[in-house]
Amino acid sequence: MNTNSPLIDDVISIIKNHSLASLATVSLDGQPRSTFVYITADDDLTLYFMTRVKTKKYEHITKNPRVAISIADEAGYETIQAEGTASEELSAEKQAWIIEQIVHNAAIHPTWQLPINQMESSGYVCIRIDLTWLRLGKFHKERGERMFEQIIP
Repeated sequence: MNTNSPLIDDVISIIKNHSLASLATVSLDGQPRSTFVYITADDDLTLYFMTRVKTKKYEHITKNPRVAISIADEAGYETIQAEGTASEELSAEKQAWIIEQIVHNAAIHPTWQLPINQMESSGYVCIRIDLTWLRLGKFHKERGERMFEQIIP
């Protein structure tokens, strides 16, 4: 990811604090599909999530890696719309980090029932999303913020 936006720290903070996202993929017959995933991001603004290999989203990604993702805070003051290319994360070290981050996010939201609790130990993969486009929205009335800012590219 290559951006010099002063808002990049805001984007990373939103993702780390609001880790439930809507992921859009393209089905095998070219239809759009949307599902919710729990995500995390590293400091380079690469996004990650976990899924089982027997899911439709995994099947879609293996055939067409182009995805879109949307994130909003619970109050709706900040939003992220992004597009990118998804691929399986093969680094064991990075996979361990992704699992740790997602479990940490579950601890922050104790009422969430993460699907990771339902996964067979050998039936999941970690997916990375390398972003190609990202737009940040901020709508804090009390702060006078009302803006959309394209961060990537």
